Amino acid sequence: MSRRFPTVRSVVAEARLNLSPRLWDYLEGGASGEDGLRINRAAFASWHFDPDMLTGLSRPRLGTTLLGMDLRMPVFVSPFGYDRALHPAGYAAVARAVAEAGITSVVSESSSDSLTDLAPHFDGHQGLVQVALVAGEEHVLGFEERAAAAGYRGLCLTDSPTRAWRERMRESGLDLHRYYGMGNYGEGGASLDALRELMDFSKPRWDWDRLERLAGRLTLPWVLKGVVSVEQARRAVDAGASAIYMSSYGGRNLDGTVSPLSRLAAVADAVGSEVPIMIDSGVRHGTDVAKALALGATAVGVGRLAAFGLAAGTHEDPSSGVRDVLRHLYDELESVMGSLGCETVGRLQRRHVVPA
Repeated sequence: MSRRFPTVRSVVAEARLNLSPRLWDYLEGGASGEDGLRINRAAFASWHFDPDMLTGLSRPRLGTTLLGMDLRMPVFVSPFGYDRALHPAGYAAVARAVAEAGITSVVSESSSDSLTDLAPHFDGHQGLVQVALVAGEEHVLGFEERAAAAGYRGLCLTDSPTRAWRERMRESGLDLHRYYGMGNYGEGGASLDALRELMDFSKPRWDWDRLERLAGRLTLPWVLKGVVSVEQARRAVDAGASAIYMSSYGGRNLDGTVSPLSRLAAVADAVGSEVPIMIDSGVRHGTDVAKALALGATAVGVGRLAAFGLAAGTHEDPSSGVRDVLRHLYDELESVMGSLGCETVGRLQRRHVVPA
């Protein structure tokens, strides 16, 4: 199958060529001093592989399931917004690549197109819709109603404290308000008051009691994003979460946050094998996906890589960059599993990784 790019690294290089310096700094950068970016990458480097030998291996099979969805590989696209700042085609190009790859994604509430308009591009691979816990319960319930009608499988709820302190943006003068995705707000969508609250932070944010009250009214499965501790994971499950989503938001919100990967094994032990665990933040290679799976993840998210892919897309084929990112991840993960002696995703065990 022909590909424009020989590696994921070449996709990233093309994205940099296509973006203005301001937008590149937004996409590549993190919060404050950007220690969080380094922390996430260091966490993956802190584990080494311990492969099996002479296992009678057949060609590895990468398929798995997540919240009832069959995935061709244990990867999903993490949510990101401002998509049309990266390519005029916006998130629709990502959705088409997701469908071709046979995986799923978490659509951001800040997508340029509404979740309803995006749904046909997924060709039945609609996954979750991310909704920040701002404004009232009716705000979230409205998203749930529209998501269910469009065939999405659930909601990804996320805490939304203060806006991130991003020094690259402050130095470049980038005003993201001009790029903010309005597809899910305004007429036929969520209230513009909720959007203003999400951006400006003028009222108290939600607490666990309020989340539990909302959970009693939800009909779709929901996951809680932003979990980085055993206590948070247990509270989410007790509140009714169908899965745990471990994330430090790629080091883009609070600089210096503990890497989700460093807590993954403890969280997996705490919630048990029946609770799926999604994880992102710092994922760059198929080796990273394999390490996360060995430590207890069910599926691994790529947000920044997908965004790079979108920025690398052509006018004629906007999905080409994201498509190649996902193809390379599949091929690399297949290679890694073969080298480890694991024929299926379920064979990847904690014993296959050791602390550096």
